[in-house]
Amino acid sequence: MGKIRIAVIGASGYTGADTLSISVDDLGNTGSGGNLVGTSATAITVSSVNSSSPSLIASVTSATVNENAASVVVDSAISVSDPDSNVKSAVVTLLSPGTTEALTFTNQGGATGSYNSLTGVLSIGAASSGTTFSPSVMQSLLQSVRYSDPTNNNPLTSRTVTFQVTDTSNNLSNLVSRNITINAINDAPVTT
Repeated sequence: MGKIRIAVIGASGYTGADTLSISVDDLGNTGSGGNLVGTSATAITVSSVNSSSPSLIASVTSATVNENAASVVVDSAISVSDPDSNVKSAVVTLLSPGTTEALTFTNQGGATGSYNSLTGVLSIGAASSGTTFSPSVMQSLLQSVRYSDPTNNNPLTSRTVTFQVTDTSNNLSNLVSRNITINAINDAPVTT
């Protein structure tokens, strides 16, 4: 007897229970009695496979902020996509952070987050275990990230912030960066 190959072709994106039925016909080649047919059915479960990593696209131009001014949105047009999964977390990093600098975001969609001033890392995730975010919700979260530095004498003229997200299968997105230009302001002299 030769090898038998079975291909199951179903509706694209289908997941769930199904039945695989197999019929074998000997075409009358095994002796008397004509064609003999054997049939068997087995239950199968079709599971989804998360094979794609999330993708980020950052804006090309720099964000701009004056020193000692209010915070500035880092990238109001950053986009997040993942064709086959939700996203569970994001890491936004201010490279070489100063002690007075900070990253914040607007809490929405059941998200929570914290900023570590020593590492410059803003971690964004779900407030409750098992909660995930659609790519569009994570996009809104990342678009709300703000940079601030309340000091009046930041010696730097630019800062770099990176973004990366993780989907529900622990696939990492590409790492994208965004520059922030800091404009020095000539303050009036103060007499004491």
